[in-house]
Amino acid sequence: MSPGLHLRARWREVATTLAGVALLAFGLAELYVPLAGYVEGQGPDLAALSAGWLAVLTVLLVGYALAVAGCTSYPRAAAVLAGACFAAQSFTPVLPEWPVVPLLALLAACFGCVAVGGRAAPTVAAVSYFVPLGIENAMAGDSDWVFILFVGLAVFGPGYAVRMRRAQAARLVALAAEREAAARTDERLRVARELHDIVSHGVSVMVLQAGAAQAVLDSDAAQARASLDAV
Repeated sequence: MSPGLHLRARWREVATTLAGVALLAFGLAELYVPLAGYVEGQGPDLAALSAGWLAVLTVLLVGYALAVAGCTSYPRAAAVLAGACFAAQSFTPVLPEWPVVPLLALLAACFGCVAVGGRAAPTVAAVSYFVPLGIENAMAGDSDWVFILFVGLAVFGPGYAVRMRRAQAARLVALAAEREAAARTDERLRVARELHDIVSHGVSVMVLQAGAAQAVLDSDAAQARASLDAV
């Protein structure tokens, strides 16, 4: 990996880690510092939750934060973790449709999975998105699949575009590396041909001079010595 790409990857990891920390802090504020009229009377009273449910929701918040923090380093695992936490929260008094953190974490993890994951990443992201939302819809008694599909397209579409752009950039890098390797091979062959020509010429001169020295060795010792000096 080139230094520029390595630095970019490091910055991406730092950014996602900070996003995970920020999401965790906001989620904890949602749980432990309930705002008046936060859900306009539609959701459960967060202040009335028992300590056990608060502990469960806190663990789920940590899972959401880890999913966001690792959505580029471990994209498929992050999507699965976010989906599992979302599905698990559907069985708590606080459904994941009320707080902001669960849906944001799920969308971010699925986006990262599609954008930077491997070959099976789009399938993993789709399952991690639609299955938990289906469970949540069943628990809440809703059937707003139009909204779910719209949000899914809004996330998966840009994620897939990023995926294609990254693939194209990887192909360009590989093509540049192939061209560089081919240029190096051509240069080695050129140097080898030149070296072969030089050595062949030198050997030919040596053979001629040796033959000349042998021819005049008995009749002209000085000439024979000059030929041997040339060799």
